[in-house]
Formats: sequence, structure tokens, C-alpha cells
Amino acid sequence: AVVSTQSTGTRQDDFMVIRVKEAFPSIIETVFKTEFLTVISDRFLAQTNRNININFSDTITYTAKKDDNRMKAWIGSLMGDERIINFVSGSSDFPVLTPKGKA
Repeated sequence: AVVSTQSTGTRQDDFMVIRVKEAFPSIIETVFKTEFLTVISDRFLAQTNRNININFSDTITYTAKKDDNRMKAWIGSLMGDERIINFVSGSSDFPVLTPKGKA
């Protein structure tokens, strides 16, 4: 599996989205975000001789795998629900996850 991009917020948070070619993205929460990104980037450079694309943004859009086992859609590419992560300033040192959209 080859990592294609890494996306993370611009704030001091513990979340990132790792995109791997031909797979659904993974959301990772770790208190060692900077260290994790550094190790992934260094290993990617060592194996491919090029830098990995790291996106810093307060809004990250990704496609989540559908949970419905009856819906296994492989029509040339992976199908899923689009999700958005918005990073905003809060009044706490802890993340608050607020689902919005479809129930």
C-alpha cells in the first residue's frame, strides 16, 4: 500500500487523515501527530525518493466507507459517503466531535 497524501488541521489537535491509493482514507487520532507525520514522511522519502504531499487545512473532506453490508459498490472505483472534518477553536483542551448531516 502506498500513502498518497496526509491531511491534518492547522491547530494543535491530534487528528489526521491518511489516504492510501486504492483504499478508503483512515482517520487517526494520536497525541504524537507531529512525530507520526515526520516518520511517515521520512520513510516515504526513503522508499520513493520523493516527498509525500501533506495538506494543512482547517477543513478536510474525505470519503468514508459505507457501513451497509448489502451495499458493496465496486463500479470501477470505491464508493462511499463524503464526510467533512472542520477544525475550530474551542474552550477546552479536548476535542469535541459533532456529527452533522444524515442520521
